Amino acid sequence: MKPIYIAFYLPQFYPFPENDSWWGKGFTEWTNVTKAKPLFDGHYQPHLPTDLGFYDLRVRETQHEQIALAQQYGVDAFCFHYYWFGGRRLLDKPVDAYLADRSARMPFCLSWANENWTRRWDGAEQQMLISQDYGPDYEISFIESVAPFLRDDRYLRVDGRPILLVYRPQQLPNPARAVEKWREHCRKIGIGEIHLVAALTHGNLDYESFGFDGGVEFPPHNMVVENINREVTTFGSFRGMFVDYADVAGNYLGRDYRDKKIYRTVVPSWDNTARIGDRAVAMLAATPDNYERWLRAATSLTMVERAPKERLVFINAWNEWAEGCHLEPDRKFGRAFLDATLRVKESKSVLDDVFDPHPFRTHAGTSLAVSSGTIWKADSPVQRFAATKLKIQGMLANAPAAYRVVRCGFRAARAAARPIRSLWRRSPFLNRGSSAPAATFPLVLQSVALARSARQVKTRAELLASKNDAILTAYPGRAVVSKSVKVTAGRGATKLGRLKELFAEKTFNAVPFQFGRFLNCVAHSRAIGVITQGGAIVEESIIVYRYVYQNLDLLDYLDEEDGSYILLSNEFQFINEDVLLPLHSSFAFGHVLFDAIPQILFWENEIKENRLKVVLPNDAPLWVRGILATWGFLPHHFLILPHTPFRFRSAMVCNSLTTGTTYYPNPDSLAQYALQPALPTTSATPPLIYLARDGANTYSNRFIDNEPEVVSALEALGFTAVDPSKLPYVDQIALFRNAKVIVGAHGSAFANIIWCQPGTKLVDLTPDDWVGYWNELGITEMWLSRTCALFSLDYEVVVCRSQMVESPFPGQPHLTQRHVTSQVDTDTLVRRLRALLKVVEL
Repeated sequence: MKPIYIAFYLPQFYPFPENDSWWGKGFTEWTNVTKAKPLFDGHYQPHLPTDLGFYDLRVRETQHEQIALAQQYGVDAFCFHYYWFGGRRLLDKPVDAYLADRSARMPFCLSWANENWTRRWDGAEQQMLISQDYGPDYEISFIESVAPFLRDDRYLRVDGRPILLVYRPQQLPNPARAVEKWREHCRKIGIGEIHLVAALTHGNLDYESFGFDGGVEFPPHNMVVENINREVTTFGSFRGMFVDYADVAGNYLGRDYRDKKIYRTVVPSWDNTARIGDRAVAMLAATPDNYERWLRAATSLTMVERAPKERLVFINAWNEWAEGCHLEPDRKFGRAFLDATLRVKESKSVLDDVFDPHPFRTHAGTSLAVSSGTIWKADSPVQRFAATKLKIQGMLANAPAAYRVVRCGFRAARAAARPIRSLWRRSPFLNRGSSAPAATFPLVLQSVALARSARQVKTRAELLASKNDAILTAYPGRAVVSKSVKVTAGRGATKLGRLKELFAEKTFNAVPFQFGRFLNCVAHSRAIGVITQGGAIVEESIIVYRYVYQNLDLLDYLDEEDGSYILLSNEFQFINEDVLLPLHSSFAFGHVLFDAIPQILFWENEIKENRLKVVLPNDAPLWVRGILATWGFLPHHFLILPHTPFRFRSAMVCNSLTTGTTYYPNPDSLAQYALQPALPTTSATPPLIYLARDGANTYSNRFIDNEPEVVSALEALGFTAVDPSKLPYVDQIALFRNAKVIVGAHGSAFANIIWCQPGTKLVDLTPDDWVGYWNELGITEMWLSRTCALFSLDYEVVVCRSQMVESPFPGQPHLTQRHVTSQVDTDTLVRRLRALLKVVEL
């Protein structure tokens, strides 16, 4: 079930007598919008509309155009701000016209804006324009005024109950009594039960003591973030507050609502310069991409926290133009915020999880990926202080003199203390930590298996429901016939004969694709060692192929005894989830694409139905989640865990898709990639590509020493040098899907050939020293040729002169690994490519 997106809707886009009197003849929201001036170099002001223009809400076509636009881009309902002052209504024409117009077929609801109107836009908060008076029986008068809306069949309901929001419930004279009267009267007049929601504004963080059914966030209200004014040079004096959009998003996403019924709200941007000038609050880096990240994470958390009928996500707002807060198209971004909304709604968002920083920051963006298992906690003194300040501010909202005294005291204390920016950290996990000894990287083949009493099951449902350890064969192994592989030797290469011998083997088998599920077991977040409840690694049924780097932070919870491993302790943090452990210690792109992702895709339905969580170590590259976003996986589908073992309700591991002779995926598992639909791409793609290997950007153990010479020679033939790792994954897919000829050094960069069209030609620059390096069985040499056979690609090899070099592993200088540097014979390569290009249609 998809979430319901509800956009707050401001009706102040037409003139009415009161505004004429207070602000001048003909005043509307557009009056302030068009007068806005930028406060600093690069400041986006004013915000001006495009598609809908400077509309007038007295014109019925306007709302019909708004409805069509909203529904086209995934917005399900409008929440109208409703202005009722003791029986007197303002800004009522748009919502009344909407109610009367039966052709306006879009759900809607109301939010009572129960606060005084003052001249705060002019800096005169104490000057009252119209007060919110709560006279005798105001409760009945108010609920009678909204009753016609609550009865309407288009009115938004939660589990059959009309939803009604109150902006400042803390200002009601007796909120609990008002709520009870509203409920009683609605039952009496035939509306039935209602769903009351308190806006969390002006320091109020409560809804339960007021008797409401739930709360709703109202950013930027109650945000606790750093003021970054010092980082911005304004044109003149500035008395407001600049904040980083990523900080605001992180602040709200870090709130744990699993035990509370609080609906999440996302803002596309916020900048009320148009209303209050140099006293504004403005979010910097409020871009469509950052909004998409926040909306995706908020949606993801909502899918976990709320029951299916309560999965509402609010967006503030549809058209708050004077507060720089609108989904409606504008001159700078067009429909980009709407496009982002639809992508998230349709699970087609493929952005990474790193929020772009604002332009005045020199550091990289902030990763704010969240999951149901690792909710952010805020517990620093600065944050507690800020929360208290907001609460006091809300309490004194109706006592302006007392508020001014307290505010002066606060500012004096702040100037003296200068509190630093509060720090955020994840909930603590058990992690002893240790230093690692110097070591090379041996391969460890661990036997991780089922107890003797375990049974084979036949379906996914049976495996997940099993009360005992069990094993499932997902795909049978089958024979695949290779094509002939042309091998050409460059000058100085000596392993031509051995490669030809390996490629002479035409038929090969892949082993069955198997999962083992262990109940109440201990496992590392990188799937290293699966320990049964009895304290020993189970044996003999499932082989898990893992790179294990022999450092203590991975293995110090195990001890070897008589040739097998046992637990040193039985005190591990318990995670009450059924999990899949798809990643091992190698984050090489090819391992992730051929090993981990097919496991996750096999369990896609169960993961998206929240019956199974995917464990990712906290140092897994962000591009892993970026790739998985291509299939619609959201942050709540993952548990991001640190480098330490945990006890899980159940943990599942796979045999890593390996055979006994080659690292080769099961062909049936790779067939899932062929089902991936065409995705939008952000750039044009060339037909002839060279896969550049930028050692400064991504670590590789195969380099080409004379790469500039190679690139120059290939560009002369019409090739384009591309580093795929620098592209969004959706663009990587398009790059390989549209390519005619691909040249590159042997390795993970070729893994994306699974997206190539049949007949695509690949030229693999294989280092001479790589042939037979791992063993004599062709582990590294043949995975690429056999993958090409599976996808009907034309594959050939140019063997290059090379040498082995010892070097430290990036970030772990105590560990070393050998890597290969190659010298490509460009004359030989160019001859082969010219021959290929004669038969390629470009």
